[in-house]
Amino acid sequence: MPEKLYTWDMLYARASGKAYGSPELCAKDEAFEFFDNQIWETLGYDIEKCDIPEEEIDFFLDKSDKKYYFDESGYFTVAIPSSLFNAGDGSRLIFKINGCTEKRMHEINLVGDELKIIQAIKNDENLSLEFVKTGKTEFAGNLEYIDTRMIDVITTAMLVQTKYLQEAKSGDVKDIINVVSEINPLNVMYPEHFYEAKFKDFLFASLAGLTASKKWDGKTRMTGGYIDVNKDGELLYYRAISNEIFCSYLYENTFIDRPDRGHNKDIAIAKAKAYFENRIVTDDEVKEIKNKKDKKGNCGFVFEENGEYFIAINFQVRFR
Repeated sequence: MPEKLYTWDMLYARASGKAYGSPELCAKDEAFEFFDNQIWETLGYDIEKCDIPEEEIDFFLDKSDKKYYFDESGYFTVAIPSSLFNAGDGSRLIFKINGCTEKRMHEINLVGDELKIIQAIKNDENLSLEFVKTGKTEFAGNLEYIDTRMIDVITTAMLVQTKYLQEAKSGDVKDIINVVSEINPLNVMYPEHFYEAKFKDFLFASLAGLTASKKWDGKTRMTGGYIDVNKDGELLYYRAISNEIFCSYLYENTFIDRPDRGHNKDIAIAKAKAYFENRIVTDDEVKEIKNKKDKKGNCGFVFEENGEYFIAINFQVRFR
């Protein structure tokens, strides 16, 4: 694995103003040739014949669902998805809201914004959050391959990201995990190293095949790697991406985001409004919301089940 990974933009900027034959310019040309081949294979045209070939590469990258990385010589190293871990129904983290009532549920849902809802729960001395389960048991089981306590790391990270606990400097993974380390929810001896290492394992596992919805056997399923060939195209060696350098790159260049909350959030708001109008929300109101809003999401609002109250927080990990 190379000591540093470069994007096309980094190689292009590094080559700017360099003399003919310089290593930086040669590296940029090597990467250019890679994209020339990729665009020909996927889009069917030769960028060398375009007025501004570099703009064609930018267009290709903007439309691609992957990010491409190179070594310092411009040799292609790996292509990885633009989203490292995708949110789904299974990745929902469901918290019980201790002390909540029906009236308080509706009051909180009327706040609307997800972060404001979390703050309303945090600022109410009668309420507290208690993690109970993931959206799908497969997600909790998959996390156990990393560590039997990994779910506690994830839930604490999301309570930091949503500002229920101490606020992080930014949504970047490294900033959030720094705060998790300060909180030290598992009371480990070396938190400054433990939580970073565990989250790096989670990031790599996500790249290698871990998802929130399907049972994972812990085996790596990689479509990328480090491939070295000679000028005649003969394969010299292939090495899977699994070392500290690559995991550190993932850790340094990703952030935690929350997905859209879906139409159930809007239904919860409609029910709250109806509650304070002393009526029940109508089927037509619900139907209209479902027709306008995407079902995907189902998180970020307070809901009731069997007389108890809950909120689901969901997340995704993306590249900066």
